[in-house]
Amino acid sequence: MKKTLFSNTLTVLIISLVVSAVLTAVIFAIVGRRTFARSKINELMPRAEYLSQVTSEYMQGRLYKDDYLNLMLVNGNIWDAEVYVFSRNGGLILCTSGATHIETAYGYFNDFGVIQGQSINSLDADGKGVIVGVPVYDDERTVIGGAFLLKPITEIDKSLNALIVTLFISLAVSIIGLLVPIYFLTRRITKPLNNITTTAEIMMNGDFSVRAQENDGTDEIHKLAASFNSLSDNLTQTINDLTIERNRLAFLVDSMREGIVSINCGGLVEQYNPSAVRLLGGSEDEKIEEQPGFSEIINTAFDVIEKCECREFSQKVADRELKISIDPVQSGYGKLAGAVVLIQDVTEMNRLERTRHEYVANVSHELRTPIASIRSLADALNDNMVKTEADKYRYYGYILKESLRLSRLIDDLMELSRLRSGNLAFEKRKVDTYAIISDVAERFTDIANENGKKIILAVDENNCPYTYTNDDRIEQLLVILVDNAIKYSDAGSPITIEATECDDKLLISVKNKGHVADEDIDHLFERFYKADKSHKGGGTGLGLSIASEIISLLDEKIKVKNIEDCVVFTFSVEVFKIK
Repeated sequence: MKKTLFSNTLTVLIISLVVSAVLTAVIFAIVGRRTFARSKINELMPRAEYLSQVTSEYMQGRLYKDDYLNLMLVNGNIWDAEVYVFSRNGGLILCTSGATHIETAYGYFNDFGVIQGQSINSLDADGKGVIVGVPVYDDERTVIGGAFLLKPITEIDKSLNALIVTLFISLAVSIIGLLVPIYFLTRRITKPLNNITTTAEIMMNGDFSVRAQENDGTDEIHKLAASFNSLSDNLTQTINDLTIERNRLAFLVDSMREGIVSINCGGLVEQYNPSAVRLLGGSEDEKIEEQPGFSEIINTAFDVIEKCECREFSQKVADRELKISIDPVQSGYGKLAGAVVLIQDVTEMNRLERTRHEYVANVSHELRTPIASIRSLADALNDNMVKTEADKYRYYGYILKESLRLSRLIDDLMELSRLRSGNLAFEKRKVDTYAIISDVAERFTDIANENGKKIILAVDENNCPYTYTNDDRIEQLLVILVDNAIKYSDAGSPITIEATECDDKLLISVKNKGHVADEDIDHLFERFYKADKSHKGGGTGLGLSIASEIISLLDEKIKVKNIEDCVVFTFSVEVFKIK
């Protein structure tokens, strides 16, 4: 039969009292003797010093022997110890009647430094008792003897034992006196706890209407009962909250772009979201088990459940590249509960990754080509293979041209890095937009003519308003777009610059003959992207990305469209208004 909380608590309290009493007595018995001896030493030391002073008076002839003996022996009870007085040569001058420890006292006098002028106090190592000794000095502070008081150990033990007996009796009476209040206090504590335990068992069986009594016991037990009484309401609320959270989680899973599939240990699908069916090529009203790509997933899931290890693999469905991750799921008891499948569409990510790899290859080529040219030309000059001055100047021109090409590439990379850092702030002010557009058109006229093309400035000076922007950055934007048009437009075609006011914006356009594939339009402003990969020397794919960053920092917009047989880049600029 199990013991009750009351009996266990009562037993523990009684045992604690008894053990505490026994430990107190034992500790007192161990350390009490030395403590008592130290107390007796402190008591005897002033008496020994007084004995030394009287003996000094006697030994120097200022006190008669009879008076000295009468003072020392007749009033011997004042010492409460055996008295021993020695002369410097070791002769016994005085001792109390019945003294039996002359040799011990003499040993301390002779061997422990009293004769050298040192006072001693000690619990004798041989167990004789407590002894204190003081040297006797004459008027010139010369040691002429020693005075000792010795308290026998038997007298110390007798006093100590009496204290121990008194301590045991006091502890026993205290324990007996505490049993009654301990009994009633234990009953008062355990009774409401038993009531709470019964209430908890009923709640555990699902009945949350039961209530514990709150008016019994201490404040802590009252709080515990109140907590149990609110447990039913809290659990009901928690169940409702969990239901809401489950529905919310189901909504979130259903709205995810990634596909989620839950599979049990038997290979049956327990739950999945619409994205999983869509990514596998089906429609929302179709079952995921009917999709052709699901068979490989379920076979891999069986392998994951069997080996309890994660698996990842790729799968191609139509024009999509899917990354499928399958992880084992464990229950709260550490047992395997099945597996969860995550289906991700990585088509766009893989395309961007391929674009980045191509960009790295292009930049590496662009860097390697001028460096190789510069090195070969420098080697030829260094080896004195170029004989005439004209050829040398021609080689120097080649080196300068390749150096400038390399510098432009590095400048583009650094400019894009500065723009992407987010540490630049463009100062806006009133800008003569027409002056900037016409200046850029004029500068690129000769370059366009050299490439068999021409610049057409279709902007009316009188109808081109001032704008509120950064003139340097707007000029940089136009340079990038016009240069891009010259590089990629069809041979012999015009490049037209237009400006149209719309609401509070001035829309500036650069138009050239050509066409951009629909799949490339959304990616033209991405870093590392080149739509026309056949133009090997047409740039590094950084110009439009720089333009996009500038527009973003100016809080404006830029877009590109195919309009009839032309490619049109258009960006907006805020029209300046007098405030």
